[in-house]
Amino acid sequence: MHDEIETQLLRAVAVSPSDDGLRWLDQRVAAMVARPVPSRARAVPRFRTLLRPLAVIAAFVILTGTVVGVMSLLERTVDASPGWRAAWDLADVLALRETKGDTTLTLERAYVDRNQVMVFLSVAGVGSVDPSGAGRQDITWSASLHGPGDGQLAWTTGAGAIETDVAAIVQGWGPPAATTGAYELTIACLEIARPTDGMQCSQPLADPWRFKFDLPAPTGTVVTDVGASTVAEATLTLTELRITPTMVSYRIGLHVADTDVANWQTTTATVHRGGDAFVTNSDYHVTQDAADQGPNGDENEFSTSAGPAAAAGPWEIVIPEISYTPRGATEFVSLKGPWTFEVDVP
Repeated sequence: MHDEIETQLLRAVAVSPSDDGLRWLDQRVAAMVARPVPSRARAVPRFRTLLRPLAVIAAFVILTGTVVGVMSLLERTVDASPGWRAAWDLADVLALRETKGDTTLTLERAYVDRNQVMVFLSVAGVGSVDPSGAGRQDITWSASLHGPGDGQLAWTTGAGAIETDVAAIVQGWGPPAATTGAYELTIACLEIARPTDGMQCSQPLADPWRFKFDLPAPTGTVVTDVGASTVAEATLTLTELRITPTMVSYRIGLHVADTDVANWQTTTATVHRGGDAFVTNSDYHVTQDAADQGPNGDENEFSTSAGPAAAAGPWEIVIPEISYTPRGATEFVSLKGPWTFEVDVP
């Protein structure tokens, strides 16, 4: 009788889960097996011995389908960016799990380098989503991260995906403190909404999800006070270069002779190391208040969506053209370069 039950259960799990799904399941099954079975003086040993294998197999049946779906969705989400994929591959596996009502949120992995901290979350029990796309729904959330020293990190990037009854969340913050330390992730809101509803959480949770975890000292190379490049009346100063496996970021200040700059931008910056090119695809206006401009002028921070496995070598940043707005003006002024920075990273 028991052999027949086990045979049926084993047939039910005739699937091909991903390696990550199997690792996830191994951790949970190992924890279950290691947990002592409660016993009483008059308990029947043979029944207790039989119960555990059946419980493990039943857990496999229940969990495998969800694990495979969630891990597959997470992996497809991180594949949207080579930097995210690198962070996923290098991340610490945490598998911290919390359930509220019908929804289970799991902090699967976390990663840190000198550019950013990234977290990878899976959500189970989010409700049914029409696979045809009709009445499509999206996952929306509100999250914050505190790092070592009780400092709240600035949000940098994020994406969510949902299908059937599982969802995936990828989010990054940075840059973190250059030290080993404790982190606390707070999910203050988690909702399923239709695109027409907007992507902002509407009802913050009275009891947010909280995950506490430790990460090692962030890896990466930081070069400061690299130098300046001047073309005509415009001087660009490269004040900081951060090189990590997930991203190359660099901070540049603009000073234009006899002009107060309110803001500036470039859409054609390139970053090279030898034959490797890293595309600059985002920027952040560091100098939010013109009164805070220092000797290097108005500062922007630029970043790429990928980074190198190792930082050593000759680096070159080329800014072919910039556009800036003088303080009090409404139209951009365009200037052609190029402005070039060469950095030899040991």
